[in-house]
Amino acid sequence: MSKQISNTAISFFSLRSRDLFWSLTLASVVNLIALTLLSLGYQSMLMPLLVMVVLLNLFGLFIAFDTADDFSAMIKDLDSTEKESHVGRRLTETPMFIFKISVAIIYIGMAGSILYAAL
Repeated sequence: MSKQISNTAISFFSLRSRDLFWSLTLASVVNLIALTLLSLGYQSMLMPLLVMVVLLNLFGLFIAFDTADDFSAMIKDLDSTEKESHVGRRLTETPMFIFKISVAIIYIGMAGSILYAAL
């Protein structure tokens, strides 16, 4: 019998990975636009821009943490044959707190760079 992850798990991981990718992409693009506007001297829109950047980065951070929690829940729901596969072992051995810390550093760093550039 072949050891493989079920189609449900694959679909779930795919959908949540897509959500994480798009939230990170959206935050990165908005932060780059904000940095460009600040470097071009558009100081009149400074306050709305900073509010938008901070809120968008918080939103992205919440999405990333929610995705990590969903991954943890899905990993716990894998049956014994799925957990014994190579992918299953890799998923069960991956510490999610390192992912959360890494993503928090990325989002806080992006928001911090905008705030630093604005002041």
